[in-house]
Amino acid sequence: MRQAQNLIASDYENESWNEFEQTRTLVNVVYVNPEAFQAEVDAACTQLEEALNGLRLIPADTAALESLIEQTKALNPEDYVSFEDVQAILDSAKDGLPEKQSEVDAMKNSLQQALDALRRIDDPEQTLDYSLLETLCTKAETLDLGAFKQAGKDEFSAALQAGKNLVSHAQSQSQIDQAADTLHTSLLALRKTPSAASLGL
Repeated sequence: MRQAQNLIASDYENESWNEFEQTRTLVNVVYVNPEAFQAEVDAACTQLEEALNGLRLIPADTAALESLIEQTKALNPEDYVSFEDVQAILDSAKDGLPEKQSEVDAMKNSLQQALDALRRIDDPEQTLDYSLLETLCTKAETLDLGAFKQAGKDEFSAALQAGKNLVSHAQSQSQIDQAADTLHTSLLALRKTPSAASLGL
């Protein structure tokens, strides 16, 4: 039933979609009826499966997506600070383009957004400030975690690793600032384990 609910009408020919929609409505009545017999539920499942099989896809127009992919392939990844998101979409396209128009459009939009987020290494206007994040990472690495309680350690370690991974690879200043804020917050949340001396023992 979940598969049937997630379908998009514009992906299918009108006649087959209308027939499917009628069947889905009737089947839904059975699904929401707590007094329905098992035989009715089984019959509804069969009807829905037949309706799904009867759907006819409208051939997707992939021209715009293919054009954008070809333009993207002409780029040199080494010219950009980070090319991972773009490359991931290109890699997924190697297995074939989607058959549904909605999925084709979604892939095109994702690729365009990834391209819009690219930053050239030699673009002076795109210089990012890593100073605060680097300072926090340096301070965090000097801490002796053995002196702190276990609570918060995992969050702190994860924030530190994420911050270190982001240095020189961020897509935006806001991404850097968010990583710095997360690391700072997790650092402040750490609590030292009381020593015997501090407890007066």
